[in-house]
Amino acid sequence: MSFESSCLRLRSAQTVDGGHWFTCAGVFRGRASSRLPSCRVHSQLTVARLGSDRVNKNNMAIPQEVADKVQQKLAEARDGTKLVSTVDAVLKILQAHSLAWRQTILPPHVGVHQMNRDGLGLNSSEVHALIDDVLSVGFARDEVRGVCFEVQHSNEATRKFNEKMVAESGGNLAPLDAASIRYASVAGSHLNAGLNCWLQSIKHQGQPLSLARLQEIDAEYYKACMEGTSWLVVSSQVESKWPELPGMIQAANNTASHLSRTESELQLLRKIWHCTVAKQEGGKVSLCWGDIASMVLRTKPTLGQSGPFLFNFIVKSSGGVKGAFLEDTLNYIKAHGYAQRTVGAEVYELLAQDIKGVLKALYTVPDKTLFCTDVRKAMSANMKAKMVMVEGALATAEKVCAYYKVEGHIKLAALGAFSRNCILAVIEKKHKDLPFFDSVEAAGVDFIQLRALDSMGRISNAAMLKDKGFTEGMIVHRKSDDTIATIEKMAAGSITLKVGAELKTCSSESFLKGDWKPSREKAEAEKIDWLPHSPQHSREHLVAAMRSKVVYTMYVKATPCPTELEIFTKPKQVKALKSFSKGALRLELQTYKVDIKTEDKGAGGSVCLGHFADKDKAGEALILYKDAPQNPDAPVEQLQDVKRRKTGKDIKTPRAAMAKKTEWVIKRVTAVQTPHSRKNWFPETKDVDGFIFFHFGKFERGVVFALTGKGLELRANKSPHLLDGKEYDRIVHLRNAECNRRYQETMKRAAEALGEEWKPTKNSMMAKDDHRLIVAQYVTISLPVLQKDATCISPLEAKCLWGTKAADLWLELNTDVLHYLSVAMKMPADGGEAADAQPHDDSAPASEAAGEASEHVVKSPKKKSRRRFQPKRSPKKKAKKTHEPPQTVGEEEGDDANKESESEEEDC
Repeated sequence: MSFESSCLRLRSAQTVDGGHWFTCAGVFRGRASSRLPSCRVHSQLTVARLGSDRVNKNNMAIPQEVADKVQQKLAEARDGTKLVSTVDAVLKILQAHSLAWRQTILPPHVGVHQMNRDGLGLNSSEVHALIDDVLSVGFARDEVRGVCFEVQHSNEATRKFNEKMVAESGGNLAPLDAASIRYASVAGSHLNAGLNCWLQSIKHQGQPLSLARLQEIDAEYYKACMEGTSWLVVSSQVESKWPELPGMIQAANNTASHLSRTESELQLLRKIWHCTVAKQEGGKVSLCWGDIASMVLRTKPTLGQSGPFLFNFIVKSSGGVKGAFLEDTLNYIKAHGYAQRTVGAEVYELLAQDIKGVLKALYTVPDKTLFCTDVRKAMSANMKAKMVMVEGALATAEKVCAYYKVEGHIKLAALGAFSRNCILAVIEKKHKDLPFFDSVEAAGVDFIQLRALDSMGRISNAAMLKDKGFTEGMIVHRKSDDTIATIEKMAAGSITLKVGAELKTCSSESFLKGDWKPSREKAEAEKIDWLPHSPQHSREHLVAAMRSKVVYTMYVKATPCPTELEIFTKPKQVKALKSFSKGALRLELQTYKVDIKTEDKGAGGSVCLGHFADKDKAGEALILYKDAPQNPDAPVEQLQDVKRRKTGKDIKTPRAAMAKKTEWVIKRVTAVQTPHSRKNWFPETKDVDGFIFFHFGKFERGVVFALTGKGLELRANKSPHLLDGKEYDRIVHLRNAECNRRYQETMKRAAEALGEEWKPTKNSMMAKDDHRLIVAQYVTISLPVLQKDATCISPLEAKCLWGTKAADLWLELNTDVLHYLSVAMKMPADGGEAADAQPHDDSAPASEAAGEASEHVVKSPKKKSRRRFQPKRSPKKKAKKTHEPPQTVGEEEGDDANKESESEEEDC
């Protein structure tokens, strides 16, 4: 494209933003693009701004007073509050000092900033959806709120980002000349991409976009394509000074209107990943949802309540600090899927377990194809072997692409489709618009089929059409308009059809999408002899009529069944409530099932019925039911005594096997010196945020000996010795209650940050082990005052690692906690059970420990027992107390007991 400087001529001059601008017109000679008309195109371009304030501005430094004002405003918004007002104030400051200005720019000169949509960039499906929206409601220039940044000539990152984004779109986005990109947009990007699609005649819904047609439909929209739109341009110096500003501007401008798109679930996922990486690079080792919640929710996303579950997925499955898996998946979905789709928080909670291929399938299959139950099925234990096979196939596919040096965008599309097909094959999911493979191997065969591709990554021959079963000379049919045609010639991009006597062309994509189907010739009408099948000649009709006659006769002649009979099942039994004389009990034959068969064919499962007068001479032929006689001589299996088998401890390891272990292993351990023994105790420990926690197991021999001074004894013939079970359960109960409370507070704060009301359910109130990533790594519990065996311990606060299982209890390792446990875990001196003023009631519902939120839960009524007969249970006798159990201070009833507890606390 050449622009002759001799054609420049001054059009008009005007004053904008305190400076002088002039507009010049130019004449483009030749073809501006292969898709644009070859005639002379007149265009208006804003070339320069007159005045000293814009002369060599890029070489001028930002005044210190301006930098201080902007820095102060940005500091106010870093905590996630007042984002929109802060960004608006910053832009006004920049405009007042000529660091930002209004300018009309042609669409091809505006690319996309790499921070747009939190790094996602453009989504081709959203660009075409926005084109439909603008056509339906009309284009309005006042609604365009585009913001862009200047792009320096040395900024290759932005240009490569746009080239990669267009290449991965599969021809759905207009190609851009990297050298012509002068600005990078952070707001209004999808609208500008739509304008470029009109200019380049990109296919939309199977047909190329036409500027001539657009001029007839919407003149303002056509004018925006040809003359450009108004942009707020921010100087490149501003981005160099404050690199976080583009991300803040794009977040503030993600508002709902007919010219923009709200934050999608994938964009929220990408934002959480950015915030997590930023925190980790800042030195934060262990993260929870509360650390980044304010940064993520500052834009008030509509899917903010899913944030904790998306964060859990990011921490476990995003692919590390580089986010390799997340980046690969998002790029594939942008080019071949539905980026605005919402799959829900429950799905991401399941995906945190294993996500190979499932996430791509959720966002690329047609709507309402995969559901949460399908994801749960893929993650079930029965599918583990198949999922391992899928992972192996994906790894092999990666090696194949690397060996043949497949280009990036082609590799992305091929691997993404292969992983999706593998998942659909594993869960046996079918859809009319998707290819179905009955096994992973079949999907692999489809993956390795060779295709000849052109420079744009499109099929350059008719291989895929032949795979679909289309051949030259085949008669095809299009159901939408009932068109029947014959295939004359097949090429890569188009197919020549013979419709009647005329030749027509059609895109090959319509054949691949399934718009055209092979036509099946209608068979000629076949004459049949129907008279033998008429009701008068039909044997089946006669049998049905006879059956109905028999049933009706039974109904007419039937007498009421005696009410003095009772029938039981399990076991089968018939009882008579009164005595019947001989021949007085008559039971009429009642049934709705009557089988009519020929004489040579007997009915299966039938019985022989005879007249009552023939009972003496008929013998056993008329007996309907008779118990089978028991054979006393049948052999009876003798029961054998139980014998003790050898355990693994009884098997001695050969010395030769022990000699093979020659490797040196160095381990760091924590040694604790106990008052009960000279030997050190080496507990199992974890280091979390600078605190050391040890595993506190009820039946761990090392813990029992360290706290009590005696070893664990569980043998029946020995005097038992173990930890106090009640005290242990009480600590577990305190830990679980605190985890539930912290989890509910986090969910409430997340809902309040979005201005919504948290509506808890019975399951959502209970904390889970995975929630430690959402709330905190550990909680602090309050151990009450304890008095046992004349020893009094004051109240104590102890840290516990997050958990909900009784066997998984980790306590902070310090002397105060160990001293408290050494007293609490000892069994009483008299051998009775340890006291527990607040015993943990296992039968109590879990929602009682869930706090005030349990009041909102609607409980279902209990099902009554279905058993009819239940033996009465004798009341249990209370065992006599052989001793007075010790009491925990502060739990007695009555005023006197309270006073007494206070005095005991003072003594302690």
